[in-house]
Amino acid sequence: MIFNEMHAKIEFLERRLQREKTARVAAESIFEAKNKEVYLSNQKLVKAVLDLQKLTVAVEQSHIITLITDLQGIIEYVNKSFAVISGYTQQQVTGKNISSLELVLGTEYIQGMNHVFQHKTPWHGEVEGSSIAKSSYSLKITISPIMDKAESLTNFQFNCEDVTLQKKNKKRIYHLANHDSLTKLYNRYRIEGILTQALSSAKQTKNSVAVLSIDMDHFKRVNVTRGSKLGDAMLKIIASRLTDICIRNNDYIARIGGDEFLVILTDFEDISFIASTAKAIVDALSLPYFFWGGEELTSSPSVGVSVYPHDGQSVDELVKNADVAMCYVKAHGRGSYSFFTNELNRMVEENNMFEKELRIALVRDELELYYQPQIYLGDRIKFGVEALIRWNHATLGFVSPQKFITIAEERGLIYEVGAWVIETAFKQLLDWSSASEIPIKIAVNISAKQIADTRFVDDLRLLVNKYKINPHMVELEITESIAMEDPEQSTRTLNEIRSMGFELAIDDFGTGYSSLSYLKNLPVQTLKLDRSFVSNLEEDTDNAKICKASISLSHDLGLLFVAEGVETKGQARYLADNGCDVLQGYYFCRPVPAADALSFIQNYKIHSF
Repeated sequence: MIFNEMHAKIEFLERRLQREKTARVAAESIFEAKNKEVYLSNQKLVKAVLDLQKLTVAVEQSHIITLITDLQGIIEYVNKSFAVISGYTQQQVTGKNISSLELVLGTEYIQGMNHVFQHKTPWHGEVEGSSIAKSSYSLKITISPIMDKAESLTNFQFNCEDVTLQKKNKKRIYHLANHDSLTKLYNRYRIEGILTQALSSAKQTKNSVAVLSIDMDHFKRVNVTRGSKLGDAMLKIIASRLTDICIRNNDYIARIGGDEFLVILTDFEDISFIASTAKAIVDALSLPYFFWGGEELTSSPSVGVSVYPHDGQSVDELVKNADVAMCYVKAHGRGSYSFFTNELNRMVEENNMFEKELRIALVRDELELYYQPQIYLGDRIKFGVEALIRWNHATLGFVSPQKFITIAEERGLIYEVGAWVIETAFKQLLDWSSASEIPIKIAVNISAKQIADTRFVDDLRLLVNKYKINPHMVELEITESIAMEDPEQSTRTLNEIRSMGFELAIDDFGTGYSSLSYLKNLPVQTLKLDRSFVSNLEEDTDNAKICKASISLSHDLGLLFVAEGVETKGQARYLADNGCDVLQGYYFCRPVPAADALSFIQNYKIHSF
């Protein structure tokens, strides 16, 4: 029993000790938990403070302008970016009403604040402002509401991004995409868009729209002979002159490539306005062009005009038909303007066909040379011939040289045609030299494109070596206008040709506006009077005097004088009596095939004038 009591007491003591231990452990746990809670609370507070500091630094250093006002618009905070762009310090604006910053923020923000106040949602907009220093800028602005825990509006927060550079870059990209980089005029892409809009409007209003296609005559030679720098300067002057003429809001100008320009006219009363504008363009662009160092150039425009709705319904039709009219002007004298007609369109389609056939004729060797004899009066047994190209098409029949030579010049075929003529003439000279004891000189016309082409001299040299001909028996003829287009370059080329032994002649003398002081310095041996002065010299005393004076001038310069277009005995007698050296014309012989020309020369009997 004692054992049982003792055992019970021991159990009681053990339970008591266990309760005390549990209580102690619990107390320790509670203490640790409270310390940990305090610790965690402190940690959160420290983190919140650090986060707030980071946020403050981020806002302060951000390139985004931040501005906070109360509900009355009193400024409570601005960051440094605001000071940088506006020129105001943070101290200068804090505490002031935002209305004092209208120059900085514009006035659109008022609408934004009203929106935020009414809807409690952000407002987005863009404003134009300026700093104290009057420098302007663009701001993309967001005004946001600041709410308390009760969801009541307490403040307005402005976040503004400076998008000035972005807008400038966007504007620059737009300008580059829509404007010619050299002249700053519209480019082809933009002008076609403008024309599309103009036609859409015209269809609704029943108005007309005019398209003027402008191409500068012989401009490419400026780049070739004077360099692209001078050519670019000339294009800028052209653009400026066009801008001075087309000053209405309804006029649009574009450079669509090289020396090609396009003008769109809208909102005009009648066709006379178009005609007067086209004439003004021709007059302005035909004036001399002056450059640094006293350099002066002249050019003229060819202008073609098409009018909606008569000449086309679409952009492509109107531009194409204006080009057709422009090409017509180029083919008929240049330096003028023309309206499009169906007849012009027919002519262009015909020219396209002739170009195609001419290319085939060159490949198939379907062209032919005819020869017109030249009578040397000082030596009745010496003869020359002028080589004249002919084209007798299998289905088209005889094609006028004036027709297909003009097409060859316009379509970039003239060098190939000219090269064919020279080589064929060289072959014929070689044949005649072995078939006849009478020396025959061949005169061949060369074009401006040949003179300007860097291949020409080398090609001549190759042909001389190929056919072993004597260059002294070949006379190359150029017109006055060709010689004067680029005097320096022409002189260089002609000197090279002359050094090879070729004879040189000025053809159509008297029809150009050449300087005699320049002509006397050219390495030419012959002047060939234009047929217009010979044709009626028996009736026109002025023409007779011109013929006589030209012969005298030629001899004074030490040059041989040739008169072409001699058709009567009276003309031949007058020219011979006044010292003309060579006669050429129908009075003696028409242009004939090579065999007939040789027969004429071999059977020629001396004329008695």
